[in-house]
Amino acid sequence: MTTMFVRLRHVMCLLVVLQCLSVLVLAQGETGVATEDANNNIGVAVLNKKKAWETYLDIPNFTKEDLEGDDFLGKPGNKELRNTVWNALVAVRESEVHFKNGTACMTEWKKVVEANEKTVRDAEDATKKIEGLTKSIGEVADRDVVDESGRKIPLRLKNTCEKKKFEDLLQEIPKVLGETKEKAPTAEAVFNIADANQTEVLCKATRSNVDDVLRNLEQKIGGIATFVGDYERSDKAMLVKRAAEGINATLRNVTALIDNVTVQDRFAVSKANAQVEEWRMAYAELAFLAELGNADTSETKGTCEVKGKEPQFGEIRKLLQTPKKEMDDAVKKVEAVGEDKKKKYAAEVNKRVTEAIKNMTTGMEREKERIAREKARREEGARRAAEEARRKREEEERARKETVQRAKENEAREAEKMAREKEAREAEKKAREKEVREAAEKIREEEAKRAAEKAKKKKDGSSSPALVHSSLILLVLSVLGCTLVC
Repeated sequence: MTTMFVRLRHVMCLLVVLQCLSVLVLAQGETGVATEDANNNIGVAVLNKKKAWETYLDIPNFTKEDLEGDDFLGKPGNKELRNTVWNALVAVRESEVHFKNGTACMTEWKKVVEANEKTVRDAEDATKKIEGLTKSIGEVADRDVVDESGRKIPLRLKNTCEKKKFEDLLQEIPKVLGETKEKAPTAEAVFNIADANQTEVLCKATRSNVDDVLRNLEQKIGGIATFVGDYERSDKAMLVKRAAEGINATLRNVTALIDNVTVQDRFAVSKANAQVEEWRMAYAELAFLAELGNADTSETKGTCEVKGKEPQFGEIRKLLQTPKKEMDDAVKKVEAVGEDKKKKYAAEVNKRVTEAIKNMTTGMEREKERIAREKARREEGARRAAEEARRKREEEERARKETVQRAKENEAREAEKMAREKEAREAEKKAREKEVREAAEKIREEEAKRAAEKAKKKKDGSSSPALVHSSLILLVLSVLGCTLVC
């Protein structure tokens, strides 16, 4: 018994190491995917289903006629490239069902594995107590003893059995069974293990299908890439290639996650199996112990006595009856003898798991539709924001132009005003000049007239105030000149 537990611990340690290595490998794989995501600018899902669905929603919705009508792909000489792009687009679209199946199967499998982990956690303390009982049984009784007649006896009191130890054990057994009643593994634990094993079969088949899709996608991506220098000249070819690369990365993450659950399953189910087996063995030994009431201990050298212990043995049998029967029946159903019975139970599990996966894929389709609506709302919001920004820029540009126009008009009005003022000043200046000329002309005419009169009078011998008139003319000219300058 002790040797078995030592080996079991070794197995557990090895599984823990494998788990750590798997997580490390997956982490490195996801880093590589993240790098590809950065290079291709394509949304890739790890655990983010929303991002994964957005990757699928970004798949171009080109028709074959759209590709034939493309400026570059539609040319007669590019028919092979056009067909390659179309085949890649078809493969991308058909991959969605495998993404659903892979993700749903992985999620359902993980649920079953986590149910096994919960069973192990819940029963951990109880299992330690039942292990203590089996150890104590080993101290007072021998297992699988062959008597003198060659008959195999499952349990027999040791020759060295000590009375106190035996009586303490009989008192401890009902106490432990009562304390562990609610935490001990039940038939459900047995069925959870079977469910995990059957779900593993389904999910590995699903993963194999995803692997086939991945190989096909990679071939299609490589096919487009062979037309180097040509496919880059078509926006449609570039979009299809990038979509295929994004879906390829998403599906690779799905397979990585399935592998992760595989390691988790091996660890959890192995531990759950060991735990169930421990309880089955404990129940069997306790049942054998409870039947020692009729054993003959006269030949044993120990001090153990079974006489008078029937009430205690009866209590043990009563406490064992229901849990032992339930677990034995569950094990019999799971490990059914006969190919037909095994197939029947496997079909039951398969149907249950398949139905769960179907329900999950239906839910995923609704989630996809919700994400599509959310994406459409975001895009509409972005479109409206861009439209509002454009309208605001146009208004700002219009206001700027109006400000510039008003400034130009003000400047033109100011220039016109200044021109009018200048013109008025020049007209006023000309009027003054004209007035001065006319005044001067008038003075000259008057002076000439006076000079003529003076000459006439002089001829007649009469005197004239010529100097007075001359001085008066000079004064008038000076005043007029000042007026003109001002």
